[in-house]
Amino acid sequence: YFLYAPACLLAVYGLRALLAAARAVPPRRRVRLRRGVCVLAAAALAGMVVEVVRLHPFQYGYFNLLVDRRTPEHLRTQYRMLHYGAEVRDGLEYLLARYPDATLHVDSNNRRNVRYNSLVLPAESRRRIVIADAAELSPHFYVTRRFPDDALAPVLYARRIYRNTVLAVTAVDLSLADDAAAADGFHAAYRAAVAGEPLARSQFDLYFDGAALTYVKEPCGPEDIEHRFLLRAAPETVDDLPVIHRARGWQPLDFRFGRYGVRFDGRCMIRRPLPDYPIRTLEVGRWLRVVRGLRQMEAAIDLRAGEPSVRRRWPASPHWRAHAAIAAGERGAPAARAAPAGRAAPTGRAAFELYLDAAGAELAYHKEPCAPEELRDRFYLHVFPADPAELAARERQSGFHNHGFFFAEHGVLLPGGACVALVPLPAYERGIARIRASQGNGWSVEFSASE
Repeated sequence: YFLYAPACLLAVYGLRALLAAARAVPPRRRVRLRRGVCVLAAAALAGMVVEVVRLHPFQYGYFNLLVDRRTPEHLRTQYRMLHYGAEVRDGLEYLLARYPDATLHVDSNNRRNVRYNSLVLPAESRRRIVIADAAELSPHFYVTRRFPDDALAPVLYARRIYRNTVLAVTAVDLSLADDAAAADGFHAAYRAAVAGEPLARSQFDLYFDGAALTYVKEPCGPEDIEHRFLLRAAPETVDDLPVIHRARGWQPLDFRFGRYGVRFDGRCMIRRPLPDYPIRTLEVGRWLRVVRGLRQMEAAIDLRAGEPSVRRRWPASPHWRAHAAIAAGERGAPAARAAPAGRAAPTGRAAFELYLDAAGAELAYHKEPCAPEELRDRFYLHVFPADPAELAARERQSGFHNHGFFFAEHGVLLPGGACVALVPLPAYERGIARIRASQGNGWSVEFSASE
């Protein structure tokens, strides 16, 4: 799309050059030359017009003859073929026709495309398409424009252009697919996956075969697959990473269950292919829907040894280092211990503990045990500098800097149920005098930063 303007300029330049060259030709030959140029231009345009008509309504996926259009899946792996997602409508119409009486729970790597394409369907069809983005809506089918070649789920429908798959509809819940071969294949893959000892046991049992990480759970319900899966791969050599990820040293491989998973007979199984570079560690966890953006880390898998091993600690993780230091008493007594306003901490339930580092540059929030629901409300943080003149003009009347945040911005839920947030504090030349911290309409504490 963005090449159209320069392509037009180049075409005009070429046309002007041809006209200038034609003026140097003798008049008797000039007429034949012009006719020849017009015939060639018409032939070139005719071929393109025929191809565009043949591709309709996906004409914006047109490639000319200079590109390899014959090798299967070449264009899909080298180029972004279709941008607007109009092909998703084909997948929805296929599902509506195959299951004429069912309400269809559909998930996708781009739920917005599913929603927009469903709007052009008849009203009755729209009512039967439900986007599976809630906990109680386990996906039946997955519509994807980036189909993984080695996915577990059977492909019900595929749309191809130039021998390249631009859309695939897969059956995530095999009980609805009515495919005996797919069911037998799932049972065979499940038995093969669980034949050995799992590499790690968390919410799912994890198995590693060198090329992929397999997640297995039995029994498995909708609540087990509602959260997005968090997966990070750290290579042995940082240069193996795509350039955009080299600064942080790991590559995000997060995914939804429908992309790589299958559910059948109360069992769930996911096979997540891994990058082909040598991997040093894998970090496994979940993104919790209870609090938008909240990470729950479950296990770290060390692949450097001959036999993979599981670590529950991440030396490189500042959140884990802070948790370990607090548990060992290395940070001393907390600067404040928060509890619901006017009451002591409930029996059997920990309060938030706040730790201020020696430099006054970071405030650590720590709670163990910690439930995701306790992290939903916004955290308020008022920082009072020793010299109010260092505040911005709009803050001087209140006398403090409002440094509020949502837990997911600075925190993580660790294995074992502890939650840790590390909040950087503003730097003032004369330091911080007091800090007031609270959460929603619940607890509130205030303490001196100089003590």
